[in-house]
Amino acid sequence: MTKRKSRRLDHDSWEAGELGLDEAFVKVTDATEAAETDGALELKMISIRLQNHLINKLKLIAKFHGTGYQPLMRDALQRFACDELLRIAEELDKNKKLKHISNALNDADQDLVVSKNTEDMFDKLGI
Repeated sequence: MTKRKSRRLDHDSWEAGELGLDEAFVKVTDATEAAETDGALELKMISIRLQNHLINKLKLIAKFHGTGYQPLMRDALQRFACDELLRIAEELDKNKKLKHISNALNDADQDLVVSKNTEDMFDKLGI
């Protein structure tokens, strides 16, 4: 019986560059395969205009992390979108709580007015 390497070891080999860097296996992906990959990953090509200095900064950051600048930008946008949605949800929840507190205070103010009117009425009646 042959012993199979674990999937984790294969992954580590790819990450370490032991696998996948041989130029003999490099090829340009055809349009059909690229479209299938984009579809499977739910990717949509967009066009965005960025300043050259920003692109250069992103390329430096990407190089440090061992990736391309476009995947880095995709990751940064994904993290921003998730964090921003959480921040918005927290703000909406906070506003909802503030509105609830405001309504409760208004109700309490009304209770005070009613209470004061009731006290005045009792005073007039001598109760």
